[in-house]
Amino acid sequence: MIILLTLLSACTSTAEPASETPSPIESISPPTAETTEHSEVPVPDGIDRTADLSGYFPFTPDLDEAEIITLSPNIDLQPILLNSEQLCEGGEHIVIGKVTETYYVDVAGLDRVYYDFQLEEVLKGDLGAGDTITVVRSGGYVRGNVFAELNGFVPLQYFDNTQQLTLTNKHLLRWDYGIQTLVPGERYALFLVPKVYLDGVYGESSGMSGIYRIDGEAVNYLFSEFLDNSSDLLSITTLSELRTTVEKNVVQSLAPDSSAPGSAYSPAGVNRTADLSGIDTFILPENVTEVQLFYQDNIEYMPHRTVGELCRVAETIIVGEVMDILYTDEDFYERIFLNVKSLETIRGGLTAGDIVTVQRVGGYIRGSIWAAEYGENSLGEIPLSDDYMIRRDMFNDIPYPKVGDKYVLFLCQSNSLDGAYDAFGYNRLSFTSFYVDGEIITQVFPEAQKQFFASSGVTSLQQLREYVTHIPRAITA
Repeated sequence: MIILLTLLSACTSTAEPASETPSPIESISPPTAETTEHSEVPVPDGIDRTADLSGYFPFTPDLDEAEIITLSPNIDLQPILLNSEQLCEGGEHIVIGKVTETYYVDVAGLDRVYYDFQLEEVLKGDLGAGDTITVVRSGGYVRGNVFAELNGFVPLQYFDNTQQLTLTNKHLLRWDYGIQTLVPGERYALFLVPKVYLDGVYGESSGMSGIYRIDGEAVNYLFSEFLDNSSDLLSITTLSELRTTVEKNVVQSLAPDSSAPGSAYSPAGVNRTADLSGIDTFILPENVTEVQLFYQDNIEYMPHRTVGELCRVAETIIVGEVMDILYTDEDFYERIFLNVKSLETIRGGLTAGDIVTVQRVGGYIRGSIWAAEYGENSLGEIPLSDDYMIRRDMFNDIPYPKVGDKYVLFLCQSNSLDGAYDAFGYNRLSFTSFYVDGEIITQVFPEAQKQFFASSGVTSLQQLREYVTHIPRAITA
């Protein structure tokens, strides 16, 4: 049972209102580009399987008028140890076709290019010749005003030490990965896997390394400069050789067993949990009655309100599973302690399998503790025993964690509890959680703070992994 009450607060709002989200550009046209001349390959009628990108607000960059700023990605490109067997096994769909349309997207500050790709020939997978699909790759542009809003309007020197620049809609940012973009009208052989975050979208199966350019009967591996010289991918120079290689190496892909020893979701690690023996902790009893008290305030303040800001302040970013939960109301200050098993480290020194203690604001005050502080009749007729738990919140739609929940957690070493981590995104005036289900991320926040989170846009772990490479941590929070 939940009892709702209202509590007056002396909290004040100090920050400026959130900026408006840039208006999407609805009129889309592919960029002009010279195409390689080749004989047209007859293509049968197929199925239009292209993705609906309307929610991603594609735009046409004005490359003639904009000031283009080229940045180096926060990644170290080493020679790729990849051979034909690995490439063919990893590609659920291996197809030959041509680019027909190009769309630029910068949702969540990620430089993405989406291509409509018409299939001429299917070497592996259940797509059909004549079908048109959508392929996504890195290597586009991010509009300056979009990047600035997502990162709290921090000047560009945070991201490139050689410049100090306030970004506007006159700027286009691009990250130089050293990769080539796909050209409308040209033909390619692609090794693809479906992207989980949007139906109809496919990406390269081996990062950015599953593409051959086709010119007539000749083929050219698109990223030869990144390959280890011993790779047999470099010896494939004709379409006939490519078809033969795929036929020889194609195997039925099997989904990994998530319960198998050593898999990503059952790794061995180190117990790094904090010592809570000196803290008066308790577990939440069964059949407890929850009494909710709400602060009344005009809330416009939201520290670390975007994914970009969370990335800038977090020392450690992990995907973690809640193993157990403890609460404390010591010193009349309610907190939640989560022992979290790291399933994946996106940033920081933890390894998969490590178990750490994460503390966050929130939780309960036991009825007996409340009565001792304010009196047994302070909440009217509610009998203040430990069968009643008082929960003080700003919002009535904040979910508390449960054992087994999986989250993306933005963390830093705690200054108040040795060996523990503090989670960014949680305090009296704000709340956001990033639930994980497979590769899908669902961001949860109070309806009253919707305006602060509308532009976050990260919906998959892969997007977040790539996003973090763009956003190094700032020196201070």
